[in-house]
Amino acid sequence: MATYINILSTTLITLSILVPQATGISYREFPLPTAVLLGHTATLHCSFNDLSPENVVTWSVLPGMRVITSGRMVDPEFSRHKVVGDAQKGEFHLQIEGTRLEDEGTYKCNIFGLPPKEAKLNVVVPVPQPPT
Repeated sequence: MATYINILSTTLITLSILVPQATGISYREFPLPTAVLLGHTATLHCSFNDLSPENVVTWSVLPGMRVITSGRMVDPEFSRHKVVGDAQKGEFHLQIEGTRLEDEGTYKCNIFGLPPKEAKLNVVVPVPQPPT
């Protein structure tokens, strides 16, 4: 039984490495650390080369590793979030409107078979202007 599990694990690891290389899937653009003013719109970029219709791009956020999107579908809990860009060109950018302090975190863009790419989003509270 242990041998079977070892073979299965080795096969899955090999597939996760070879599938993207065999199909040519690669990141064209990945999220970078981003700062956004409180209440403004943030866009985290993520796009791929050679995606097929079967490939599903996901966005998630830490803490909690909550899944925000699967393909173009957005979890209703994240009503200010949407996926923008041209899906035919492999663009799956995450846009967050009306940012709040709780939006701050580490965001991950991922597709099965490639290591996820992540970036920190910082929400900046503007310093009030002194009275004149």
